[in-house]
Amino acid sequence: MLFLILAILNLRLAFYLYLFSIPFFPAYVAIPISFEGAGISLHKILTYDLLVAIFLSVSINKHIWDNSFRLLFKKQVFVFSLCALLIAKSLSILLSNNIVGLLYIIDELIEALVILILVIRYIDSMRSLATLFHYLVISLLICEIIAIFEQYLGAPLLSGIVTVEVSSVGLDVLEGLSRNDKYRTMALFSDPISFAEFLTYGTMFLMGSYLLNKTSKLRKIYVILSSILFIPVLLSTDVRSSLINTLLASLVTFYLFKVREHNNLFSKFLEIYAKYILIAAFCGVLYVLVSNSQNVESILSARTNSSEDEVGSIILRLNQYLILFDTPQGVGILGYGNKFTEIMAATDSYYIRIFIEAGYIGLFSLIVLLRNIATNSMLNRNREFLGNNEQLIFKFCMFNLVLLFILNKFTVSSNFNNLYIFLFYAVSAIVIPSILIKNEIK
Repeated sequence: MLFLILAILNLRLAFYLYLFSIPFFPAYVAIPISFEGAGISLHKILTYDLLVAIFLSVSINKHIWDNSFRLLFKKQVFVFSLCALLIAKSLSILLSNNIVGLLYIIDELIEALVILILVIRYIDSMRSLATLFHYLVISLLICEIIAIFEQYLGAPLLSGIVTVEVSSVGLDVLEGLSRNDKYRTMALFSDPISFAEFLTYGTMFLMGSYLLNKTSKLRKIYVILSSILFIPVLLSTDVRSSLINTLLASLVTFYLFKVREHNNLFSKFLEIYAKYILIAAFCGVLYVLVSNSQNVESILSARTNSSEDEVGSIILRLNQYLILFDTPQGVGILGYGNKFTEIMAATDSYYIRIFIEAGYIGLFSLIVLLRNIATNSMLNRNREFLGNNEQLIFKFCMFNLVLLFILNKFTVSSNFNNLYIFLFYAVSAIVIPSILIKNEIK
């Protein structure tokens, strides 16, 4: 209720606080609404508070929102592909006779629209863009500090404090996960994989804040501290795929920009970035070797506190794709909706999840959506943005983020962090060009 009042009185500030607080309200922090384990997460409540505030603001001052909606719907391919994906999932759920499942689709749509509209409406200058990145860096830094403290405790921070009654994330989520008797940090997320995915996107938070907050020494300190903690915290999650994806995305982006760009200062940035990546690679290899020195075969295995079975995790992930081809009845045009267990009990791939839930139409819509995000997230080089060198660095990081998202989704089925790709798409494809046009008119 307090957040709703704040959103009505100061929607811009409420939006900043919303983005800041997202990592601290995971799915298990929720209000139970039934004895079967269903509940409404606080994250969803905050999202709908923002929606109510937007509706009231539009009702009172419709004309100040016209430009925001116009800019969003000018991106027709993006809007249509996102809608097609959600419609395919909705039809599939309806055909599977699971009306309640539509609530999750509505939540996805509302969250995406709230993020997109508020970014376009309130990130209208370089100053507001700098503030946005500052809030994100502070959020990242706090998560890193929590992870370090959590590693020291050897258990989730909220273990013994919060009782989980929402079954969608598992009632044993606060028992923690371990591999080879070593605890895997997850901060306040529901699992280490989602936390590691969030950390990889944090590279964009750091670079954006560094470029846009050069005059503030305090904000620079936050960036430096978070950058120092980034590698050890990412390693503490023991999510090997995130480390591999970060290195692969960086190398591919580095190669593409090194070949295409011939700017001396930008080349120096690439050299520094490459050294940072090499350090991360060295630390990652060293960490894996040391933590698995007693049993090399365990590098390909996964172990949790809740199971004594040891299964090759890499082979298991590959088998998930093979299962799709072995399914006699096939997935179909619209998939199986929420009857996911008819194909497989669980999956670590977002693409497999979409394919099974929404069929060929859903998967095709997702591919079109990601392609559109990748092509439209690049800055227009014919316009001035921060200066040529900073523009190239921002462009480099944005492309790296999109590539990271695409790679991460091969091993992350959760959609909890999807809002960050919508956030940065709106920033780079809609907000920055709009700011540049305003500056030209002035």
